[in-house]
Amino acid sequence: MQKYMKQLVTQNYNQIELTFGKCIGDNIFNANITKEHFEILKSYFKDTEESTTQYLENKIYYDSNKELHINETYQQRVYKMTLHDYLIVSTTNMPLDVKYTFSERQMVSIEYFPTKRHYPNEVFKKVTSINIKNKFYLNFNEMEHTDGTIIYTITMLVKRRTNNKHNELHSMMQNFIEQLQSIVNLHK
Repeated sequence: MQKYMKQLVTQNYNQIELTFGKCIGDNIFNANITKEHFEILKSYFKDTEESTTQYLENKIYYDSNKELHINETYQQRVYKMTLHDYLIVSTTNMPLDVKYTFSERQMVSIEYFPTKRHYPNEVFKKVTSINIKNKFYLNFNEMEHTDGTIIYTITMLVKRRTNNKHNELHSMMQNFIEQLQSIVNLHK
């Protein structure tokens, strides 16, 4: 992990996203966690000191590397994602594996999102976003697909700040991962 954090200093990544789930093969990662663990972790972190919680609901349409988000007031935003690199860390003695994604996300004009009758993927997404100590966002995502299935995911989003040293950032992320893993371990 340290080698990737050193790259972060020299590369122009503007965010790191950690996704928790299970590695099920080479380069295959299942981010869906149980509803029970999802609710336990959400309740725990909502009560964290120096945190603020925001609730978001969006209908999201995906096409290639672009996402069209439409919120409850029908405000539309298009994001272009650029995946620079990812790393899946499989843990043997912990309940959850972690996928680190180093990327950039830019808001672009809606004219860049293609108009189609059907999109390859669309979901209704409810997010409970917890800003913990103004250092990172912990997002609890409930994604309902058009067939009615619901997927529960937990992601940690760290925005790159120019004053962050990679060792400090790594230490902060490592502490968070250990805390989350221990909570899931307690509720097996």
